[in-house]
Amino acid sequence: MITIQYNKKTIQEDERERTTTYLTINGVADEDSFYLAGDPPSAHFYNSEIINILTSHTFEEISKSFSKFTFPREVNWWDDSLDIKVYCNHYFKQEIPCTTIELRLNDWEHWAKPWSMSSLAKEFETNIARLGNERISYWQEDDETVLNGFGIEYKVPSSTALIRQEIDTLLPILKTIIDETNKRLLESLDSEVVLTYFQFPEEIKTACKQYLVYFTQFIADMGIKVDTELKEELNHTLFKIIPANKEESLERIKEALTIYLNAPNAHNFQAQISNQTDIAAKQWEANFYHLKSQLSLATSIIQAKDSTIEMLQLSNYQYKQLLESHSLKKESEEEEDVIPGIVSLNSYEGQGFKINLAEIFRRLKRGF
Repeated sequence: MITIQYNKKTIQEDERERTTTYLTINGVADEDSFYLAGDPPSAHFYNSEIINILTSHTFEEISKSFSKFTFPREVNWWDDSLDIKVYCNHYFKQEIPCTTIELRLNDWEHWAKPWSMSSLAKEFETNIARLGNERISYWQEDDETVLNGFGIEYKVPSSTALIRQEIDTLLPILKTIIDETNKRLLESLDSEVVLTYFQFPEEIKTACKQYLVYFTQFIADMGIKVDTELKEELNHTLFKIIPANKEESLERIKEALTIYLNAPNAHNFQAQISNQTDIAAKQWEANFYHLKSQLSLATSIIQAKDSTIEMLQLSNYQYKQLLESHSLKKESEEEEDVIPGIVSLNSYEGQGFKINLAEIFRRLKRGF
């Protein structure tokens, strides 16, 4: 049960004064809230304590007080804020119970993305359709323009559902749609490069980015010259690989990146690479141990917060749809003697791909 107090305050605007209504819910005041009386009544809130109170109720319970209430939500996977709208009772033509999440474009006057806002909205709508979920659909405030707001609409299965539970179910789905939208928009910019995206936890981002920077030297030691670009884009780490030779196969570069990201997970990789003598392998080893030490430190810090991360699983943070696992060609020679008669290397097999460590170390040479 909730109790509501309606409070008046005077706001000075230029040389005029106006009176507005703000609400107190269960004794908690939100002076930044505003209330729109009438039929149907609605309210917008900013106070997190009040938002928690309201969302801990069902749609049916809140419908006794509001037909609709809204509140902003900050997330780390969208540049601007989200505006969450909860419809509990009849609200014009809106089906109820229902939730919409608007993707705010607060800085549209200074839009600097390499695609238009309408292209963003169109790709977003296309990816919602790909879900094939009849309860989830594209939402746009004004049919004529996306500037007045667009987002996702979710038809709640029951008015007795808890509001918070339904929102918590919808947000990960929205994140997936946004990630796929961003990925496809970036991919459309240049077909002659390899683009891949990561979403590293903050505690390990620096170490992982340093490991990615070394990929330029690693692939050069494999006989392929590329330029790379690493930057933060759309709340993700974008890794761009540009072949020096336009005739170079992008598939070969993708395979090399797959090897580079997954080889450190191979069984006994540390022991195997330590037996190499070529400077190229020794530099890869040095970068591997630097990454490992940084991740070990980060793991300790995160575990102190009752969380965990997996060591060296860079590919866990990568969009699988873009850099798919490649079945690498089986080489005619499956083993190589590192120390003749004593140590030999076999291929490492992972999910959907096979890494031939022996072939890697044969090719990994540094010329002077």
